[in-house]
Amino acid sequence: MKSRTFIFITVALLVWAVMATSLATFYFTQYTQTTTVLSKVSIKVNVCINYGNGTFTWHNGTVVPLGSSAFNATTIAAKVKSTYYTGEGEFVQSIDGVAGNNTYYWSFWCWNSSKWSFSEVGASEYILQNGDVIGWRYTSAYPPVQPPS
Repeated sequence: MKSRTFIFITVALLVWAVMATSLATFYFTQYTQTTTVLSKVSIKVNVCINYGNGTFTWHNGTVVPLGSSAFNATTIAAKVKSTYYTGEGEFVQSIDGVAGNNTYYWSFWCWNSSKWSFSEVGASEYILQNGDVIGWRYTSAYPPVQPPS
């Protein structure tokens, strides 16, 4: 009787191991194929948000479609409220509930290999490339003299 039980448990574990390995292989193959397809139509960027009070968040590896603007990436990374102005683009009013007023506003920055640079174009006009690093800083200074981080 003990030998039958041992054989039954051994066969059951062997069947379970084969099924689990097959399932893991199937899902790994599906994942690999999906990421390959997505890498052809999307890019990854890093978004820094400096709330101006000593806190900031990084949203590294934010996946956005090819041809996306910095504004699009920001809306994926955070909760953004904005107003669209014809000929001007999007004006960011608040990020994650932190809203501008008469003296404070959100400034848009770009990382240029070794330093932050104040963007010369609006976030809705800045088209991202794979690996770009962008940042937002809540500030009262104009022109903004402090980068996002």
